[in-house]
Amino acid sequence: MSLLSEQLHALAPTIKRICNISGTPGVSIGVAQKGQTIFKANFGSRDLEAQTAPDENTIFHIASMTKSFAAWAIASLVSEGKLKWDTLIVEILPAFKLKENTLTNKVDIVDLLAHRVGIAGGNAFWSQGENRNHIPKQEAVPIVGNLPQVMDFRDSFLYHNVGYSIITEIIEHLSGQSFGTFITITEPQHNNRSRAYVPMNNGTFVKIPLPESQDGTFQAAAGGVRSCVEDLLKYYSAILQARQADFAGQPNEASRVLNEADLGS
Repeated sequence: MSLLSEQLHALAPTIKRICNISGTPGVSIGVAQKGQTIFKANFGSRDLEAQTAPDENTIFHIASMTKSFAAWAIASLVSEGKLKWDTLIVEILPAFKLKENTLTNKVDIVDLLAHRVGIAGGNAFWSQGENRNHIPKQEAVPIVGNLPQVMDFRDSFLYHNVGYSIITEIIEHLSGQSFGTFITITEPQHNNRSRAYVPMNNGTFVKIPLPESQDGTFQAAAGGVRSCVEDLLKYYSAILQARQADFAGQPNEASRVLNEADLGS
């Protein structure tokens, strides 16, 4: 066992304490180094009622880690010649507009990916009661068009989930597929293997519906992917290996897509 692996295993008591403090019922963790998995650990329960422990194949809602898949999807479309990093949004979605109309014809793909448009977050639209999503994804363009400009365009980083709803529309429009189909991550039946709970003030947990941010919703490219540690270790290892191959002068398809992403950023 390497020194790093030993140090990671020694963190187990701290991880358990963090879970207890934060009210997290279960968590799975994996660490990869140089293409090799050096640490995997699971804590708590994936099912509080059955007290079933999670493992590396337990499906979790990975939230904003989804955004890296969205960026990869855009990079793939760029490599296919279907758009460029500086392609204006209005060239793909003519209905797109900003409340500050002078900026409408300036916003490009990277502006949305990099959270640098400067419009308000609109998070009140993002998640409704009991994790339900009542906004059709077709409303993404009009919602963005009604959000106020709160920071100067391309001046600062302003995290923006709703902007990735536009990215969803772009990916689906150019690929002719749903976002979930295009990135080919998880089979639909896997969505039933995890359940969401909310901690109450007294420390008990109440089951609530799963977040409705999956494929086909307003939130798909911003936070819709569900995956497991085993698959995510492969995904991130592939990214690192592609970059290493590129540095070694032996580029492959994955490194070519990563280079497209670098050019975009």
